[in-house]
Amino acid sequence: MELVPSDANALYFCQRKFASRGGIDIPSAAEKLAPQITMANLRDVTGELLSFKESFIDNGKTDMVAYLAAYLKCPNDFVICPDHVLTLAGEGADNPGYKRLGRLHAIGNMQGLVHALER
Repeated sequence: MELVPSDANALYFCQRKFASRGGIDIPSAAEKLAPQITMANLRDVTGELLSFKESFIDNGKTDMVAYLAAYLKCPNDFVICPDHVLTLAGEGADNPGYKRLGRLHAIGNMQGLVHALER
């Protein structure tokens, strides 16, 4: 962002990508980078970097409450969406990670957390 300062530059903040690098405090990073963030995605995993599995966003090793609290403190509005959701019973195996039921579960979980944090 500093190499080419421009209002056109923006950041797609994938929290798991940052978290998987280790040693990065994601809520602090989100607050620091907030002016450049235009979209953030929530996803979670179990296991370690080279041997991990996607999980429900409320069932991995990430503190989603802390992450969402940091996003809500950001001065700019931006899109927060789930990413890489689990495929649930009754859904086909095509396009894994992006099925409807897993996405609905993630969005419901995110909405519940946001409503609780806003109180």
